[in-house]
Amino acid sequence: MKRILFFLLLMSSISVASVAQNPVPSAATTKTGKDTTTLQEQIKVAPKAIDWSVLIDSADGSWEITKNYGQWNKKNKGYICRQHDKTNTCRDSLICQLKQQNKLLKDTLSMFTFFNNSTVSLFSDSTLIKNGMEKKLQGVYKEMYKTVRMVDKLNQDLLKISTIEANKKSQQKEKNWSNTELNQMIWLDIRNILSDVEKDINTLKKRDKSFFSNEQHKYYKQQIDKFDSILYKYL
Repeated sequence: MKRILFFLLLMSSISVASVAQNPVPSAATTKTGKDTTTLQEQIKVAPKAIDWSVLIDSADGSWEITKNYGQWNKKNKGYICRQHDKTNTCRDSLICQLKQQNKLLKDTLSMFTFFNNSTVSLFSDSTLIKNGMEKKLQGVYKEMYKTVRMVDKLNQDLLKISTIEANKKSQQKEKNWSNTELNQMIWLDIRNILSDVEKDINTLKKRDKSFFSNEQHKYYKQQIDKFDSILYKYL
């Protein structure tokens, strides 16, 4: 696991550096064509552009505020509205961009968390499926992830068999089956599943599982033992 921690820390560092140097453009940012720094500066500067004294100085110097305010306001109302809208656009673009950057960092961190999980919950963890990061895995991590998913599938298939057994046993009295007949009915429903499980186990035995913790190795062996027990019972 130390080796995994080292590589994932390195991967996370690279990802963070990449985000810092090349921020992800949002829809709004793409529209304005501005990066985060430019947007921040515009938000700071834009309110200054509608300073009353600046607008007064830029208007006709011959009129007096008290007498000509209505005319001045009408003349500059459109400009003020445009500046206000421009400021809001810059703000919304910045917020959208920062949200995307934050999501990217969280998704990158989720890979680090996933591969450093030493409990059996690793096999049922669907985080990388939900955030789409499983599609971005490469090399050894992609193979490790496949192994984890195969162990989870093995468990799910064995649970299906247990459900079938319970359902058939609940029908035994009603159907008036003997124990031998019951086992035959169960076998008919589980044989295809058992065939798939056997293939998966043979594949798993050939795959690298050195990254499993002791607890995870124990869990994996328990699944193998369950399969052997079921096979022995119905064959």
